Amino acid sequence: MSALLAGGQRVLVTSEKAQALRVLRDKLPLELQELCVAVTDPARGGSAELNRSVSEIATRKAQFNGRRAAQRIEELTTQRNDVLNRWAILTEQIRQTRAQETVVHTAVAAGYEGTVASIVRRVRAQESGQGWLPAPLFTDAPPLSVDEFITLHALHQRSSVERARRRHQVFPDLSLPTQREVQDACAAVAQASQDVTGEMPELLRVLEGASPDILARIRDLCEQLQGALHDAERLDLGFQRVADDVLSGRAQHLWGKTAEFAGLVQAAQEADRVVGASTVATPVTGRPAFEAYDALARKLEAGDTWRSGLSRFRRSDEQSAVEALGEPATVDGVAATTAHSVRIVAEHLRALDAVRVVGIVLRDLGIDIALDESRSRAIGTLALINRDRGIVDNLVTRVRDVESALRDIHLMIPAADAEPGSRSGSRLRSRPAGSGVGKCGKYGRRVGFAALAVTRVVDPMGLATS
Repeated sequence: MSALLAGGQRVLVTSEKAQALRVLRDKLPLELQELCVAVTDPARGGSAELNRSVSEIATRKAQFNGRRAAQRIEELTTQRNDVLNRWAILTEQIRQTRAQETVVHTAVAAGYEGTVASIVRRVRAQESGQGWLPAPLFTDAPPLSVDEFITLHALHQRSSVERARRRHQVFPDLSLPTQREVQDACAAVAQASQDVTGEMPELLRVLEGASPDILARIRDLCEQLQGALHDAERLDLGFQRVADDVLSGRAQHLWGKTAEFAGLVQAAQEADRVVGASTVATPVTGRPAFEAYDALARKLEAGDTWRSGLSRFRRSDEQSAVEALGEPATVDGVAATTAHSVRIVAEHLRALDAVRVVGIVLRDLGIDIALDESRSRAIGTLALINRDRGIVDNLVTRVRDVESALRDIHLMIPAADAEPGSRSGSRLRSRPAGSGVGKCGKYGRRVGFAALAVTRVVDPMGLATS
């Protein structure tokens, strides 16, 4: 039908029912469907389809351009001819390729004759034994002559694994220190020997026999420790005393309770942001009050309401728990009876409870800090306390790192120098080789001296590797 229409002819299709005509119309290209005029079944849209088809025919006839249509036909004809030519070329190439597969080639080498497929199968079968050959070969002549190949074969027979490894050998780096560098190193060692006093002989005994890499690592640890000491010197006397107690082991258990300070400070800061500038007045404080108001806030946020008057008999258990605490808390002078105001009271109590817990731990450590000021100022003080706690924690960590490194070296030195009954070994085990700061008490001064001494012994002039 499309070919007849393209030839300028009309096509008349008759059918007993309109459904068959619709099926046939749907099978036509979209460009031709709109040109079909259906004059049957006017009661079911036939008239609308007829009007649409007639309108489309009129529109196309009005917009028809003979020159443009002829040019389009010529372009399509050219494209069709190109496709037919390409199809013919590919068909011929396929035929020639299939014909070449049946050609029987003469022997180019012993055992390599026949069709291309048979030669490829033979090469594949012997691939494991001939894999040493470089491939692919793009030249007709081999890269080696007959004499050269015989020489290569003879050398291969005399070769061994040891001789093959010589190809990867290189001369060692013969760079030596200059005379000036050697003189400076000798002078540094002589000067360090003259300064050996107090605990220095013990440190020298521990560091004896350690490799330059280990000494360089200890030097880095001691430099980090001295940085931590410098930070600890800026703490107030209360935290310096606590740092000295933690380093000596007297306050190890109590200091472990400070690990929750970070979480408490973060919770208090978030609660303070929720309260904002609201003024909260509560008759009671503490953990029970916070839990009661927090439970009531969740209840009201879930859709419940504060019940008063006659409806008080149907009040929730959470409201009863809050009323049992006394007069309701107020937010900006108004009783907290809504979900928003009760949540503000709960967060206010959460912040105060965090301040209370931190104050209890600090008092156990012997640090008295005024935390009875306003909520926001108390939380600001908590943030500073948590910062100081981090400085002390960093100091303790650096001390333990140096102590662990020195103990590892002590276990690595010769057995004669690490006898269990030796004076050096017993003193190392009885006193940690940690660190402290000059303002942190007796133990801190001893540890600070140890860090400085280890740094000087390990690398007196920056020549540890020398």
